[in-house]
Amino acid sequence: MKVTEYETFVGKVAQELAAKDEKISELNGELQTAQNKNQDYDSQIKGLNSQMADKDRAIDDIGRRLESAEEDRDHLLQERNKLIAEKAELEKQFQDILVLRQKVQQLQVELMASKKLEWLRRGFYGSARKKGGSRLMGMSKRNDRKTVSPTNADLNVEVRRDGTVKIVPIETNSPPSGATP
Repeated sequence: MKVTEYETFVGKVAQELAAKDEKISELNGELQTAQNKNQDYDSQIKGLNSQMADKDRAIDDIGRRLESAEEDRDHLLQERNKLIAEKAELEKQFQDILVLRQKVQQLQVELMASKKLEWLRRGFYGSARKKGGSRLMGMSKRNDRKTVSPTNADLNVEVRRDGTVKIVPIETNSPPSGATP
């Protein structure tokens, strides 16, 4: 690989990593916002539950008063209907908050899945980020593998002063035939 190709490759990889880091930072910000909203929804749910309990008590109280008092019947019926409508609105808000909470949880699941995929792309815990020397060594090993043939054998050669070459047979450490130890 030429130096210019390597520099463009390193530049491209650096840009891709910077873009992915920016995306992760953005997703972390969204997760934090979603978690804050989730906490707000929890407090709203508690408030709505207490308001619904108050409305239920008021409805029960009015129901008891309706049974005992006939003269205020129309007024009490209107007040009761109003309280029932307010309770229905609170229940609707409660359901909306539950839906939003589920969406926040889904976003959290998607964010974690995205983070896990990014970790896998980079290698576990960022070990895929090699420094320059180890990256160059990895490139040279790949190039060496391409040039080495699997049938390479040792070859002993004598080069004489006059420029001629003589192939010398490979010596082994085996004992000569017929020798006894």
